[in-house]
Amino acid sequence: MSAARYGVFDGILPAEFARCLAVAGCTQQAIAVFERARIDLTNENQLHAPELLRIRGELALRSSEGLAVCRQYFLRAIELSDRQGSLSWTLRAAISLAMAEKSDAKAEAARETLRATYAKFRDGADTFDLRLAARVLDGSYRRDDVAGAVR
Repeated sequence: MSAARYGVFDGILPAEFARCLAVAGCTQQAIAVFERARIDLTNENQLHAPELLRIRGELALRSSEGLAVCRQYFLRAIELSDRQGSLSWTLRAAISLAMAEKSDAKAEAARETLRATYAKFRDGADTFDLRLAARVLDGSYRRDDVAGAVR
């Protein structure tokens, strides 16, 4: 892709492929794909950096890395997307965080982050991400039903 001048997609396409592998149950293969792609999670100048962090958090959640590691990826994604002014990336990371949290105190804090982000949207309530956020907030989702659909 770089040779064809599509280098801007070098990180996001393999990350999305890795996410799809994880959803299919191939978590170790997914992490290997992500790592082989040499995705630079420290380059905060990439517009899609928050989404890369979110996807890596999803991989951590599905692997033996666990909730504490995935939480750090999600929180970094939220913080970076806020700095970039990317409300959509913030929403996705907040959804992932709220869906992942299990303890009452952290789950409530994650839902509050999601609630605050969701409230900033004025139009487009029919988008997948906003519908999913509404389901997470009202408690009508099951992670098994929607985890594979989160983009």
